[in-house]
Amino acid sequence: MEELFQLFKTPWEMYKPERSYDVVVATVNKIPDVDARLLVIYGAEAKTNDATNGVVGRSRYQGASLSYGQTQLPIYGEVLTFEEGSAAVPCVAAGTEVAGLRVCRTETTLIRVGYDLFEEVDYLLTVGQPPKNAAFPTLDVHIMMLREWILDCGIALLEIPPVPAGHRFIVCLTHDIDFAGIRRHRLDHTMWGFLYRSTVGAVSNLLRGRL
Repeated sequence: MEELFQLFKTPWEMYKPERSYDVVVATVNKIPDVDARLLVIYGAEAKTNDATNGVVGRSRYQGASLSYGQTQLPIYGEVLTFEEGSAAVPCVAAGTEVAGLRVCRTETTLIRVGYDLFEEVDYLLTVGQPPKNAAFPTLDVHIMMLREWILDCGIALLEIPPVPAGHRFIVCLTHDIDFAGIRRHRLDHTMWGFLYRSTVGAVSNLLRGRL
């Protein structure tokens, strides 16, 4: 959970019943009566408020390839699909079935998704994707979906982008010691360069105000 929101780069906290929120993300089976503009419920298990919101489960699968618009999303845990109902609009597909629903209520918009977001993030960070799915930015897609659902509700989102404005990528150049032992570089340019940067170079940078 913490890793996800660090990657999301937006403020968050654990749910407190006495507070009102713009967005609440839930994976528990017993869903509390929350005061929120957007409630996003994840999980392949039945939830206590499914019936009251007209959400009916259909089938359960172990792993699936979902579709969010034109974007493919591999899922590695359990997936629950839903029956299409008049009160809910499909927003995530699992082939010809529905894996995500949007229910618009008077004060709260409900998004019901048939997999556990935090279990998927844990799998991606600890196990990783198989080679056949290496081309899919799966973790980024999970974040993108949540971001778009928040913005679609007209909720302002404070987020620090990972790239400079107007650019798609950023490059970071780091420098460290890439060899296991200095003795292998006795009296060669690597050793002299290392000594220069750590002595004369460091003093020079200090005098020029660069340290």
